[in-house]
Amino acid sequence: MQQYYADRESLIIELDEKGLLFPDYQLLRVNGELSRLGENSKSVVYEMCHRLQPEKRYALKVIGLENPPLASDKFWENVKIQRILSALSRFVVTCVDAKELVIRPDESGDIVENEKNEVGEDCAFEENGGMHLQLLLQEKLL
Repeated sequence: MQQYYADRESLIIELDEKGLLFPDYQLLRVNGELSRLGENSKSVVYEMCHRLQPEKRYALKVIGLENPPLASDKFWENVKIQRILSALSRFVVTCVDAKELVIRPDESGDIVENEKNEVGEDCAFEENGGMHLQLLLQEKLL
């Protein structure tokens, strides 16, 4: 999948424009560039806002753009732990939503996606050269 996009931000923009990230939210741009909050070896974090309440800001953590994602069961275990801890402490960022996508280009180059469920079911797209992304939408710290 990497070969179809000159850079990862082109992919993220296309996924956002097609409503494949989180449809009620949109990526923020500053001077035409995506608002990137940070990155490490496993993930990149972008800023998003709610489409109906643009003043509310969120962080989109994308795992799997550069390196392989976590095992699905590990990803969902981490989401569950974060949700529990954020309910118990105001010092833990709230997980608003999470999902896994496996995407690939079709014959015409358009993105085709298949969302994985929370139990980490296998997806035929991965076996056919698809790109596995894990997405975590979180409240943004001020």
